[in-house]
Formats: sequence, structure tokens, C-alpha cells
Amino acid sequence: MSQPIRTAPARSRRQWQAYLEAQVGQGRPPAELMAELITAGVAPAEAEALLADAIGRRQTRIGVVLGVSVLLFLCGLVVTFGTLASATSSSVGGTVYIWFGAVLCGLIGIGYGIAQIIKGRRS
Repeated sequence: MSQPIRTAPARSRRQWQAYLEAQVGQGRPPAELMAELITAGVAPAEAEALLADAIGRRQTRIGVVLGVSVLLFLCGLVVTFGTLASATSSSVGGTVYIWFGAVLCGLIGIGYGIAQIIKGRRS
């Protein structure tokens, strides 16, 4: 008697979305992903929509990271230089708060965001 052939169950739309987001994040070319989707039996129009959605979500995520990083960086600079200006203009002196952590985290986030943008344009 022969054994029945087992095939992998079809992926749901959510599973395809998660898979594509991970693959786009790793830098796989969209043409390669499109070919894989079509080979797996996804209709070309749906494959194109899934891929566009994955790329859009990645770009949105990078934009949020950059926005928060810039905000953190600017807040660190404003507090640092604001307290410095207040302390130097006062006749009795004052306390200067140096928010190097916010500035450093902001710079790291900005660098990460720019690196992700460059990585996305190469693929």
C-alpha cells in the first residue's frame, strides 16, 4: 500500500503577511518574493497587494523609529542647552542637566533608521 502524499497546508493571508514582512526586512528582492508567492499558488493580483502591503508596513515602521529618535535627540539637546542657558544667565548659578542618554539613544535610532532605508533601497 502506498502512503498518502502529505502537502503543507496553505498559508493564510496573515501568515503570508508576516512571512513577507520578515523577508523584506532581511533585504530579499521584491521580484524574488513575487515569484515565490505565485509559485505557491497565490493569485498575481493578491501577491502584488501582499507584497506592497509588506513594503509599506516596513517603511511605516522605519518612519516611526526615525520620528521617535529625532524627537528624543531634540529633547535631549533642548533640556541640556536650556538648563545651561538658565544656569549661566542666573547671578547665583544653577544646575545644568546633561541629557546625554536621550541624545545618544536618539543618535543611535537615527543611525539605525538611515541604515534600514539604505538596506531597503539596495534590494
